[in-house]
Formats: sequence, structure tokens, C-alpha cells
Amino acid sequence: MSIAFQKRNPIMATIRSLQGALDFEPRSLGVRRFFKNVTVYLNAISEGAAAAHEYATLTRRGTSHDDAVEQVFEEHFGRR
Repeated sequence: MSIAFQKRNPIMATIRSLQGALDFEPRSLGVRRFFKNVTVYLNAISEGAAAAHEYATLTRRGTSHDDAVEQVFEEHFGRR
């Protein structure tokens, strides 16, 4: 293994055995912060899907594109 590779990837360079790799637990990465970020991400996906559904419903009922976009953005994203 070259020295340049070890400098670019310091975590993998410190693992010397299979047991060392299996014992690796990313506790210092902040598990709670990770789950908080995943929750924020999933909520954003959910809200985007709800907005897309409402837009599709409005346009299916004959609302013009511009009016539907304004209504959806006002209802879903206007409170920010």
C-alpha cells in the first residue's frame, strides 16, 4: 500500500485485520444527529410528494399550470 493512499484514506489505513474492521463502530459520528438528518430528509420527501399529488389533482380538475403551482407553493411552502 502506498503512502499517498494512506494519507488520502486515514480510517482504512488504521485497520490492520479483519477483526479490527468488524469491531469498527461509528459512535463518534453522532448517531442521533444521523437519525435527525434522516428524519428531516424523509419529511421533505413526504411533503414534496404531497405537493406533487395536490398539483396533479388541481391540474386534473382543470386548473391551469400557473394557478396550480401558485396554490401548491402557497399551501405547502409559503409558511417558511
